Amino acid sequence: MIAEEHISRLVIRSIGSNVQNEKVIIDGFYFTWNTENLENKQVGCLSWIDRRNNEESMCLYVPIYKE
Repeated sequence: MIAEEHISRLVIRSIGSNVQNEKVIIDGFYFTWNTENLENKQVGCLSWIDRRNNEESMCLYVPIYKE
């Protein structure tokens, strides 16, 4: 739920950039942040290791409108 609460803010903040494997701490939990600026959208993914030692991830994109 922590990833879900923060991913939209991270994607919007990263518009126009490309980031690979940036380590971020959110509310005391460790995540890996990746974002990519594509032609008409910004895509961002958070990944983490859960309590059962499985890798989990959540991705979101926002459209970028050009005038």
